Amino acid sequence: MRKYKTGLLIIAICSLVSGAGIFRAARADGQIDSARDLVNQGKYDEAIALLNTLPDTQEKKLALAFAYLGTEKYDEAEKIMLEIVKDNPASLPARYCLGMLYEKKKNSAEAIIQWEKVLLLTQKKELRELASKHLAQLKKDEKK
Repeated sequence: MRKYKTGLLIIAICSLVSGAGIFRAARADGQIDSARDLVNQGKYDEAIALLNTLPDTQEKKLALAFAYLGTEKYDEAEKIMLEIVKDNPASLPARYCLGMLYEKKKNSAEAIIQWEKVLLLTQKKELRELASKHLAQLKKDEKK
């Protein structure tokens, strides 16, 4: 049950970050939509298996990274998200999710870097406030 809730939280947060949804550019691709549905249902392994049959696109990589986050395979998710930001440094969904990922991995220094990039990339008030809260908490925790 916990993994299911974690997956929904990841999808909801990353959907908020990208505006129309993390998979908005892939709406025409029924297979990526199917994989997203599997992630939303907590069927991460099925989503991963489906996504691994598809050609590499940014949308596929994002979906795969979120599926790995749902299975708590943080190293795999990190590798994919780092590939995304290498190709597209302004990828707000990847930066946001990297911030969350590094917090889960207890890597405050990297989390701070990603949250600062989120602040630079977004104009949305709610995301700026959320990133600021994460930064404040991380910096407070570093002082302990």
